[in-house]
Amino acid sequence: MERGEKRKRVPRQRGLAPGELCPDVELCPKAQQQWNAGMAKVPALRRLVFALTGAQRTHIDDVMSKVLLAYFARLKSGPLEGEVSAYLRTITQRQAWRHLEELRDRAEEFVGDETDRLEDPNAHISGSLISKVALQQACGSFGRNSATSS
Repeated sequence: MERGEKRKRVPRQRGLAPGELCPDVELCPKAQQQWNAGMAKVPALRRLVFALTGAQRTHIDDVMSKVLLAYFARLKSGPLEGEVSAYLRTITQRQAWRHLEELRDRAEEFVGDETDRLEDPNAHISGSLISKVALQQACGSFGRNSATSS
């Protein structure tokens, strides 16, 4: 980089503008109007997801991407018969609940079935000074034994 040249900063991407979210596939005119009406409701739907889940921004983005994908897939088959806002609210609620279930299932897989060990007093290292010294000595002797064996 030369002397008078400024370093260009790349802005952090925070998502796409609502006008850029429209996919390349052509919709019929009525379905396109419903898509545009649905895109105008995105901020309200994001608030609904936050109210239902209390989730962070990344989780809200995950839920909203699933909602918009499902909404677009539905509009590809033709325009909605009912009201757009009611349909969007329903699929937003279902996707938010489904996302919470996925998070719960992932947490259960991560923790596993050994949660009963959390209540077992023998599974915990006590905080007494004697046990800390014994632990340090054990780690020290382990380090010496592994150094001499290699």
